[in-house]
Amino acid sequence: MKRTTTMIGPGVTKVRPPPASGRGALALHALASEHLLTGGYREALPVLCRLCLTLGPRHPALSGIYCTLAFVYSELGRHADARRAATSALRLDPRLSAARRILHASA
Repeated sequence: MKRTTTMIGPGVTKVRPPPASGRGALALHALASEHLLTGGYREALPVLCRLCLTLGPRHPALSGIYCTLAFVYSELGRHADARRAATSALRLDPRLSAARRILHASA
C-alpha cells in the first residue's frame, strides 16, 4: 500500500492512504454530518478533510464537501481557510451560491 502526504491547510499535513471504498466515504460523510448536527465543528473538520482526500479530485460531490468545509472554517473563525475552501468549491461548481456567500462573508 502506497501512502503519500498532502497539505490540507496551513500547518496541517495528512497522510493519504489508498482510496477507500464507497462505504468508507459514506461512513466519513455520516460521521461528519453527525458532528455538524451537534455543533461539533472542530470534530467535523478532520473528518471533512479526510473525506476530500477519500473522494478524489474528480468526484461529483467534492464541490459540496468543499462548501461544507468553507462553512466549518468560517464558523471556527478561520476566514482565510474558509475563503480557500469556498474558492475550491466554486472552481468545481460555479453555481454554488452558498460557497459564494461564504467567500464574500469571509472577505
